[in-house]
Amino acid sequence: LIEATSIANAVSLIKLAELYKNAPIVSRVDDSYFATQLNKLDPSWKDLFDDCIGGTKTALFTNANTVSESELTTLISKMNTNKSSLASHRMYQPATGKFYRFKSVKHSDKRLRSNVSNGVLQCGDAGDNGRESIFYLTADNKLVAYVEGQYIGWNNSALADVGDAGYVTAFRCGIDYASYTIATVNGGNKRYIYCGGTTWDRGDTPDDSGYDWVIEEVPFLPVGVNTTAGYGTLYSPVALEQSHSGTNRIKAYTGAVADGVLKLTPIEGTIPQNTPVIFEYVTGAEGAEGNQNVFLGVQADVEGDAYANNGTNGYLSGQFVTTAKAADASIYTLQNKSTHGIGMYKYNGTNIKAFRAYLPYTAPAERGALRIVFDDVTTGIEGIEVNDGGKTAIYDLSGRRVSRMTKGLYIVNGKKVFIK
Repeated sequence: LIEATSIANAVSLIKLAELYKNAPIVSRVDDSYFATQLNKLDPSWKDLFDDCIGGTKTALFTNANTVSESELTTLISKMNTNKSSLASHRMYQPATGKFYRFKSVKHSDKRLRSNVSNGVLQCGDAGDNGRESIFYLTADNKLVAYVEGQYIGWNNSALADVGDAGYVTAFRCGIDYASYTIATVNGGNKRYIYCGGTTWDRGDTPDDSGYDWVIEEVPFLPVGVNTTAGYGTLYSPVALEQSHSGTNRIKAYTGAVADGVLKLTPIEGTIPQNTPVIFEYVTGAEGAEGNQNVFLGVQADVEGDAYANNGTNGYLSGQFVTTAKAADASIYTLQNKSTHGIGMYKYNGTNIKAFRAYLPYTAPAERGALRIVFDDVTTGIEGIEVNDGGKTAIYDLSGRRVSRMTKGLYIVNGKKVFIK
């Protein structure tokens, strides 16, 4: 029971108590809720919290019998003026340009994941650390499914169609002040992602902990690998290690066309962010045959000159969102064909996949494939004819000039070429 110093003082205390009561954040939040890390309240908001909520708590529960009318009037004004700001209780925001997973608060054994077979979202096993549970946050705050390279769509459409511009994602405070609601934004409208256990849904009002998600930054990026073929491509917005605990998992190369072949240059140490690479698989793959991943540790950004040739003719390139291939685009991708094996083949598909490397290249003469040179030792494509008017001189080990290479060692324009 508070003994007010006057009737006016009592009225002011009642007003202030009502404002305090209607600020829902006050019942549970303390200093431990604020930090510059995921799933915490943004410390930049703490001064306002301390000034309004802290001052009000002191006035009501510590100095109620002595607080002056002018102090109460000031606090009431602050609480009224900042009512909307206090209600927003801003969370520390996830950094753009990173990979994340989203774990349900209500169903802690579930994570948000994409389904590559039908292009939808679902709630899957939280213990599954595969590619399907990973999403990339773009520079303009849009979420992209790592496997499909497609934006999260609007309403119940799940993933947006290829070519769709996507929707900004809003990360707001969850009911527990230690998680987030996730909403796609379309003008003034928002649709919040809901976990119902094994199913997911969208809603307009996040009034249930099923709308709340813990955000987890991805520490090891799973990279899909075909261990039989032995090679793959990658384009990552984050820097990645090639080895772990002293064991090489992959060997990565940058590449550019020179003298009619794709020449690859090895990357020593960390693969820099935003660098398209062809990699050779070494060891460490996990998962069932046909769906294997090699996990590469995420590293701090590599300092120095950024990769400057992305999208340039004749240089390995990449992108973070899947796009439709232009009808007149000349693109080569790493493919494993049954007749000729691994190589850079002319790509005739519909879409250019995200998070993989490809080669935009207009050859002087039409050709369906390019040879690949690793450190001046060429790996070739079995059975590919070189159709360049006889400019390329190919000899077998007997010294005979040939126009077609099958498996084995050849001399091509004075260089050793090994065809797998």
